Amino acid sequence: MFFRKDILVFAFLIFIKIFIYSESYHELAVCAIFQNEAPYLKEWIEFHKLVGVSKFYLYNNLSQDNYQTVLQPYIENEEVTLTEWNFNTNYDGSNWPTIQTMAYNHAINNSKGKVKWLAIIDTDEFLFPVEKYSLIEFLQDFEDFASIAVNWQLFGTSFVKKINENELMIEKLIYKANTNYLENTHIKSIVRPEFVEYCLNPHFCILKKGYCQVDTNKQPCYGPFNNILIDKLRINHYWTRDEYFFYHVKFQRRALWQDQYIFEKARVLNKEGDLSIYKYLPELKKRIIAVN
Repeated sequence: MFFRKDILVFAFLIFIKIFIYSESYHELAVCAIFQNEAPYLKEWIEFHKLVGVSKFYLYNNLSQDNYQTVLQPYIENEEVTLTEWNFNTNYDGSNWPTIQTMAYNHAINNSKGKVKWLAIIDTDEFLFPVEKYSLIEFLQDFEDFASIAVNWQLFGTSFVKKINENELMIEKLIYKANTNYLENTHIKSIVRPEFVEYCLNPHFCILKKGYCQVDTNKQPCYGPFNNILIDKLRINHYWTRDEYFFYHVKFQRRALWQDQYIFEKARVLNKEGDLSIYKYLPELKKRIIAVN
């Protein structure tokens, strides 16, 4: 009698564990913080869903646009967890990295036990594998590591005045800085949350003892920079977006932050064409039409 009861209790606990696991566990999630970027969020989310992301931890920093309307369908189907991150930046923007890092640490702590991999990127950054189609497939080869460093490629306005509402940014913006441009040594991290001690800055995390970050060649690396590697995995960083965004948003923000080199930086970001991301366009267009 007691034996049968114990078996039933054990079976029930196993059922509950499986149910919770199947409902909440994600192979790959993304966390990001944004401000007044509603026109770009749908394309960014649908793209990353296409490459394998199934959960988004998003942090809204004092936006005044219609971000809630854009995100509501994703919130309702539990793909997006939205947190209002109401911290003001200093007049010179010097505390912005701290605001970002606080959000990332919040996401890391909240995702432990719920996601296997967490990509820490921005909403103007598109993460994708070069040789493969799926990020999930790519990550299967990195099961033994706690963090992967991914280099970006900085894209410019591509001389596009304004991206229309029915156009895709990744299709219109095709010019970037030279591959070996110094700022392309920056990396972003894809981490296993349970192995992270804490996020140190927006680019990399301090890992628990016994773990190290590796690049896409599986070589150990440390810090926010690494030799530029984009043959296996990369981030397209649409830093300026189109000319309208650059002059009306990016420039205004950077001027307040006393960035003296913003125009020089924008100029060098339109040096060479790059269509690496185009392999995703056909399916992405279908998905955008489906959710509109």
